[in-house]
Amino acid sequence: MNARNVLLTLHILFAIVTIGWLATQALLMPGAIRRGEAAFVRVGAKAAERFGPAASIVFLLGLALVLRDKHDLADFKDQWVSMSMLLFVVAIVNGAVFIGGAERRAAAKLATGTPAPEEATRVRLLGLLNITILTVIVWLMVAKPGA
Repeated sequence: MNARNVLLTLHILFAIVTIGWLATQALLMPGAIRRGEAAFVRVGAKAAERFGPAASIVFLLGLALVLRDKHDLADFKDQWVSMSMLLFVVAIVNGAVFIGGAERRAAAKLATGTPAPEEATRVRLLGLLNITILTVIVWLMVAKPGA
């Protein structure tokens, strides 16, 4: 096993665990908010606060893959690499700032017995945006357009 295979394996595993969790949560959280499941929303928001920053490891491992070998079909000059990185940053900011904020507001409202339908809608729409972004990133990494 060589360094590339180790880095790629770690990159994929961290993506599955961290981003997989966040994507799944984006699908489950709006319903929980609408049903008023305050405990689920609170725990989910806390988990996202941990998994979100851990997702940066996926980004760092991707950087390591690009930096380690110039003969590896990946270079910062390649559009698919730069677009993947930019989209990843957009998804992380969207998740941390906008989705996370809506989840925290929903948890606070639900803790007082107040419904949070606006937050549920916001989490659903922004979560679907992130899932779309992540789908495009996966396509870029698989298809490597322009490589």
